[in-house]
Amino acid sequence: MPTVLAIFGLRVTIYPNDHRPAHVHVIGHGCEAMFNLHCPDGPPELRENYGFSHKELNKIAGGLNAALKVLCDKWSQIWILLIRPSRRLTSAPPRPGTHSLQ
Repeated sequence: MPTVLAIFGLRVTIYPNDHRPAHVHVIGHGCEAMFNLHCPDGPPELRENYGFSHKELNKIAGGLNAALKVLCDKWSQIWILLIRPSRRLTSAPPRPGTHSLQ
């Protein structure tokens, strides 16, 4: 899980094989929260919380909103890397007059 940002002593991560919509995991101090990013315009929205106080969540949401462009760009970069290999595995049908190896 790559750390894409550090805010307030917390790690903001994007899991490479995670699902849509674009979101981040904020981890630290024995707590974790997930925020949907609502790219590209935001604002980030709390989706799940495991242990952060309401005050901490508001501070985190503000930090994520300030870094929204960077986070949305990182999310897109990670998804492009996931999609690109699957496209390489898709083969085009053989052209007329050529033979495929089987």
